[in-house]
Amino acid sequence: MNVTVYYLGASGSETLCSSTGMTHSDATIEIGRSGRTMSGRKVKDITSTKRMFVLSYGKTTGDVLQAYQNIYAIGGELNLIRINVVDGTENFAVMMEPIEFQAISGRGYNSYHGLYSFQVILDEV
Repeated sequence: MNVTVYYLGASGSETLCSSTGMTHSDATIEIGRSGRTMSGRKVKDITSTKRMFVLSYGKTTGDVLQAYQNIYAIGGELNLIRINVVDGTENFAVMMEPIEFQAISGRGYNSYHGLYSFQVILDEV
């Protein structure tokens, strides 16, 4: 079983990210420039790579959303600790993008249940 746990916050005061209802993914983004040579051949110069982490919550309580909004309010560079039973512990310096969330209504009507769906997007610095 491949279990991953995330901690996020200012360096030295990271808090455990709720895993209830969370799915996670990460991607490597290439940073560079591209252009064409005199002969018309396309060339791409990759200068560096960075990671982007996405923590998605399909249905969770307002407490979890508020915890992430509090972390976002810290501003600046945050520390992301990813602990995986297979890969071990990894630390990343990240910046958090603004959180867009949506309240979930029950059965397609206006009956609000205090549940939210949102994504936390973290870009490696």
